Amino acid sequence: MTKGEKLTSGLFFEWTNVEDENKETSMGSVYYELLSVLHLLGVLALQEANTCLTPRPPAEGYSPKVTEDSKRNAIELLLKAASYLECALRAVLPNTPEDVKEKLPAALTESMLRAIENQALGHGIELQLGFAVDNVKASLAVKRRIACEHVKVWEEVSEKLVCAPLADGRREKYLLFVNWKLSEAKVGAYYFHGLILDEGYEDNMHAQAITCLRAAETFLKESQRIKVEFGNAEPMTKVPPSWGAIKYLSEKIPRDVLVRARLFKEKYHKEILPVATPQLPVFQLALKADQYNLPPIDPAWEKETGYEGRYNLDSDLPAFLVKRDLSRKENGPSELRRAQPILATPAMVQAR
Repeated sequence: MTKGEKLTSGLFFEWTNVEDENKETSMGSVYYELLSVLHLLGVLALQEANTCLTPRPPAEGYSPKVTEDSKRNAIELLLKAASYLECALRAVLPNTPEDVKEKLPAALTESMLRAIENQALGHGIELQLGFAVDNVKASLAVKRRIACEHVKVWEEVSEKLVCAPLADGRREKYLLFVNWKLSEAKVGAYYFHGLILDEGYEDNMHAQAITCLRAAETFLKESQRIKVEFGNAEPMTKVPPSWGAIKYLSEKIPRDVLVRARLFKEKYHKEILPVATPQLPVFQLALKADQYNLPPIDPAWEKETGYEGRYNLDSDLPAFLVKRDLSRKENGPSELRRAQPILATPAMVQAR
């Protein structure tokens, strides 16, 4: 943010916080206003993405479902939300004075902004994994990579959320949600990783594969338990039904684990099961938001007087920044005085 050091004035806001340990936020700072606006834009984009993912009954009258176009629109909105929050972290927060940072509410702290940004990316990757699962042409390697990226981004959300100064009740609810989504992410990652290991020919490869598949089944049960616990935690929320990739995995994993465990006992019983679960491969996130840049600082910040609201007569300035003429002028004849008198014509008389 250029010329950030000149943005020292601002309206004095007093807010009551719901998620913060400090119940009130009261300050007058342009940086606080900018962070609030960017946070608001991000949350609105998340809300709009949630609307796109809400099942709607089709015109034919069948059961409600989410269309493919709605899912793609939701991914674009999630990336837009992440770009707003990334802009706050990159362009505004580093220039914010330390005394202002100490007074910021929990939602505008660095850890919370980063957590929400990664959460938006996590939901986008979850939708990508759903597309990959439904696509018969998608390879196991592609599905595993997306699933491992899904785990990585939710682990980052969990790390950042621990540092956020949230109120106790909100913190517990939010942590349950993050642990639930992280467990679901590990379900897909260990499942696809196990399928790839099962195709290998190295020593103990099938033993490692069955260990990964059992880990996927364990995380599936854990995610279902945490989901119920999340719904029952205050404030209570309705437990959503399974959909997308996790719905596919919840139906596929129990059968695959049972079949492959029987096959392992018959053909590969000489292999030694590993003591610990094999580690997942690490991939860089492929889903990234386009960089959002703040508009240039308005000339109004460098002016103290001489501006009023009027129609725009200057193409270089907005309408509310058109400079008025402060010099006094003598009152001349009005436009009505300058007008010529109206002369009655025969046509006007005939019309009467």
